[in-house]
Amino acid sequence: MSNRILVTGASGNIGRALVAQLSTRGADFQVMSSRPGTAPAGLREVQGDFTQRDSLEAAFAGVDTLFLLLPLVPGIEAMARNAVVAAKA
Repeated sequence: MSNRILVTGASGNIGRALVAQLSTRGADFQVMSSRPGTAPAGLREVQGDFTQRDSLEAAFAGVDTLFLLLPLVPGIEAMARNAVVAAKA
C-alpha cells in the first residue's frame, strides 16, 4: 500500500530535518514550494501557494499524508483555512 507524503516548509529547519528522515527511510514524498526551483536538490517538487486555494488543491492531489508547516507571516490564518479546505477537497 502506497502512502504519498507532501511536505510543506521543507526549506526551513523543521522541514529539512523531516525531509532528511524521510529520505533515509525511502519514503514516497515530495515537497511543496511557492517559488519554483527553491526545493532542496534532488527532491520532487510541486508548486503551491498558501494564498491561492486552487494551487493548493492541485499540489495536494494524489497525496495521502500532508505535513503542513505554515510560514509565520501576516495572513497565516487565511493561509491555514485555504490549506484545510484544499486538503479536504
